[in-house]
Amino acid sequence: MKKKIVLEGEKVNDILYKTFLLEKAESCNLRGLYIKDGEKNIEAFIDGEVLDINKFLSEVKEAGKNGAGASIAKVEDYYGNVMKLESFYRILVLQYLAEIYGVVKGSNIRL
Repeated sequence: MKKKIVLEGEKVNDILYKTFLLEKAESCNLRGLYIKDGEKNIEAFIDGEVLDINKFLSEVKEAGKNGAGASIAKVEDYYGNVMKLESFYRILVLQYLAEIYGVVKGSNIRL
């Protein structure tokens, strides 16, 4: 089963929120996750068994109620391909490195 989730909030574009979603996807035993950035929202595409997806959605909703800085705006069925968790992890690491490089580049630290 695959779903497209639209998440909105002040922190959805933060890399730490994406890391949170990856951790939840792994703990809920999902097979796939991909996050597409929007201006004020993100679209998360997930792949997994029905019970695992429901657990993921429940945990993300609960975190939103407890101050995670994001909430689920829409959930719908999705019929396209979803990136495997391991592949998304590699992309997330590259995003972290790009952010670190941007901070270092703007400072007096020499690489």
